[in-house]
Amino acid sequence: MLNIANMVKKSRCNGHGTRFVIWVQGCNKRCLGCFNPDYQQHTTKTLMDVKTLTSEVLAVSGIDGITISGGEPFLQAKELSELAKAGRSNGLSVLVFTGYSEKELNESNDEDIRALIDNTDMIIAGVYDPAYPSKIPMIGSGNQVVMNMTGRLPDPHDDTIPRVEIICEGKTISLSGFPTDAERKSFIKQFC
Repeated sequence: MLNIANMVKKSRCNGHGTRFVIWVQGCNKRCLGCFNPDYQQHTTKTLMDVKTLTSEVLAVSGIDGITISGGEPFLQAKELSELAKAGRSNGLSVLVFTGYSEKELNESNDEDIRALIDNTDMIIAGVYDPAYPSKIPMIGSGNQVVMNMTGRLPDPHDDTIPRVEIICEGKTISLSGFPTDAERKSFIKQFC
């Protein structure tokens, strides 16, 4: 079972094109200034089996891919590799954000981690470090690297990806993407 912190069915701020975004719950990295600190704790949020999640993703029309973030996706690599494989076999690209370094991923002998890497088109890898600010919205800090395994996704250094978006799903309004602290505070003041 996957432990899901949050999902957005259609986002344009979390990678190229329109993407189904999944944030998993639980992370061991504990990066100072983490963008999603509520997703670090190893607590149960929404448990979902891979088949159900895959069906939910594939039922959404008009998406170009799946983005997986967290928390730490590679802590749930087995299940996420199954989702990524199903998504790619149905024409969707897969993008993963991780606190693991490129070296840690490349040197891993864990077959589940290898399977997730093998079924992913692009990985943004490395711990978030506020000492190295990034000018690229999709890359949290300058020390993080882009692992573009398939070339299927364009370089995230371009300016075609919106930096922030407000998403309305039913009666829920949420902020997604890479808002500044001021934008986040303004959103919370207006909507929360």
